[in-house]
Amino acid sequence: MRVIICCLLILIVSASCETKLTDEQRKALRDEMKDRKIKKVGPEEIYQKALSEGRKLVKELALDVNLDSVQQICDCSITFVESAETLSDKQSELFEAYKYEPDAADNIQKDGDELLIYSKPIMEADTLQGVWMINYKKKAIVKML
Repeated sequence: MRVIICCLLILIVSASCETKLTDEQRKALRDEMKDRKIKKVGPEEIYQKALSEGRKLVKELALDVNLDSVQQICDCSITFVESAETLSDKQSELFEAYKYEPDAADNIQKDGDELLIYSKPIMEADTLQGVWMINYKKKAIVKML
């Protein structure tokens, strides 16, 4: 009987030792906990962060960086718009506003509750060539803060 109990104890102890986390698992767990941490940020902080990220991305895009890789890294969608066709209502409004006032500065607009649009007009010889439109989810911007 003692032999059986000793064997069971050895088996239980050895099984419990096998549940240690690897360094990669620990890092993934820490990252997940950080992402789930509650953050209190105001609308102004969100807009400022979206504006700075948009400006940074447009500078990278001016250097002919691969658009797909940039979109994956920043968790956003990026389009260069030359006409108002196939745009959402808010994007169409922005494009038309830039056509009317092409010297306007870049800006952030709210599109619904969960989407922010960064827009930057591209001018050449006082003519609007197109507008960079970068769509961010608010959640992605908050994670960057």
